[in-house]
Amino acid sequence: MEETLQRITRFISPEINTALLAPISLEELKIATSQGKPNKAPGVDGIGLQLYRMGWSIIQTELLQIMNSMYSKETLLAHQVKGIMVYVTKKNPTLHA
Repeated sequence: MEETLQRITRFISPEINTALLAPISLEELKIATSQGKPNKAPGVDGIGLQLYRMGWSIIQTELLQIMNSMYSKETLLAHQVKGIMVYVTKKNPTLHA
């Protein structure tokens, strides 16, 4: 991430660069967890976005610490970079009209 930021710093102002390098704020994390669509399939960990929303008052501090730890150390565990893709076909509405 640091290498990427060094490459783009010539395109952004020092103020924006400082903001990008700052730790994630609680408000930013809250916005991120509130923007996803509800009732979407959970990730490989089995935890859906709704759990974060419903338990926000309980988990917000710990979740922020985890996110900032991953961000500042620039490391992710092997299971944090994996995902599952499933191809789901949609019915053609013109065939069922």
